[in-house]
Amino acid sequence: MTLKEYKDRNKLSYKQIADLINLPSMTVYRYVNSQRIPHPKLMKKITDKIGITPNEIYNEYYNKHNFK
Repeated sequence: MTLKEYKDRNKLSYKQIADLINLPSMTVYRYVNSQRIPHPKLMKKITDKIGITPNEIYNEYYNKHNFK
């Protein structure tokens, strides 16, 4: 599951996710929309709280930007 799918399935706002992982809403927006990738330490914090894997976040980002 991607961050976007997590947000949509749980009907959460960016602010609600931001409060859950203690980050600014704009930062969460950028992660959810694959504009940025979290630093590895922050990635662990996010994946531990939300229950998705780092690979799901990385794959979402790389697929959006067509990296090969």
